[in-house]
Amino acid sequence: MIALLFELLTLFVAPIVSGLVLILFEYWLNNRDK
Repeated sequence: MIALLFELLTLFVAPIVSGLVLILFEYWLNNRDK
């Protein structure tokens, strides 16, 4: 049961985290150019 919950959590969290990382990376690139 806990393993299943953990699997669902990773499926849910993985795209959110990768999306946040992409947004932060683009933000950092934009600020670095100035």
